[in-house]
Amino acid sequence: MNQETRQTNTKPIVSLIFIAILVAGVVYYGTNEYLLDKPDECSLDRRAVNDYRSKGQYNIALDLLEVYKSCMDARENSNGYGMGYFYHLGWTYQKMGRHNDAISTYTAGIPEQPDYPYLYYRRALSYEAINNQQRAISDMRFFYNLAIDKDPDQFEKVLNDYPDIREKLVEYKLVKEDK
Repeated sequence: MNQETRQTNTKPIVSLIFIAILVAGVVYYGTNEYLLDKPDECSLDRRAVNDYRSKGQYNIALDLLEVYKSCMDARENSNGYGMGYFYHLGWTYQKMGRHNDAISTYTAGIPEQPDYPYLYYRRALSYEAINNQQRAISDMRFFYNLAIDKDPDQFEKVLNDYPDIREKLVEYKLVKEDK
C-alpha cells in the first residue's frame, strides 16, 4: 500500500474516532443538548463552553474545546483554530486560576485575529492576577484603544452592559466613573 492510499484510508477512521469521542462525551455528561448537528463538520459551540464555564464545570468546557481542536487537527485543509478557540480556552484557564496558561493561550491567539480587543482585556486580567502590573496596564490600554477605535458606539454599549469592564477601566484611569 502506498503513502497516498494509506492517507486516503485514514480519513474515515479519524471521522469515526471524532464521532466516538463526541458520543462518549455526551453519554458521560448525560446530555445531548450540545451535540453537533453535523458531526463531519468542526464547530466550536461557544454557548456550551460558556454554559459549562459559568457553572464551574471547567473540565467539561475544556473537553468541548479539545474535541473541536481534535476535529480541526484531523482536517486536511484546516487553516487554524480561530480566535474563538483561543479566547474561550484562555478564559476557561483564567477562571480555573491557571493564569500563566491563560496568558500563553491568549498570546497564541493573537495571530488569528490581532484586532480582537477583548482578548487583550482578558489577558490584562491574568497579568494582574500574577502581579505583572506593567503588562496588565499595557494590555488594558491596548484593549481600550482598540475597542474605542474599532467602534466607539458599540464600545459604549459594552461598557453599559458590562459594568465590571467599566469598573476595571476606571481603576486603570482609562475612562471616567459613570455618574
